[in-house]
Amino acid sequence: MGRSGREFAQKVKRSVAWVNKSSDFLKDQCHVPESWWVENNKGWCLMRTAESGCWLRRQMRTYQ
Repeated sequence: MGRSGREFAQKVKRSVAWVNKSSDFLKDQCHVPESWWVENNKGWCLMRTAESGCWLRRQMRTYQ
């Protein structure tokens, strides 16, 4: 519930990952790194789809 006593309703279709662009406000259960707007993004990449964006861990290439 918000300050007004009403339930929060998201009005726009955006990824919650944008909240942590330069902060650490999201809970750990969201699996979005804090302050991710850096060159290497700590091994994470934002995958854009038609619906929204989501964070995925980059897969490491293995060479044999």
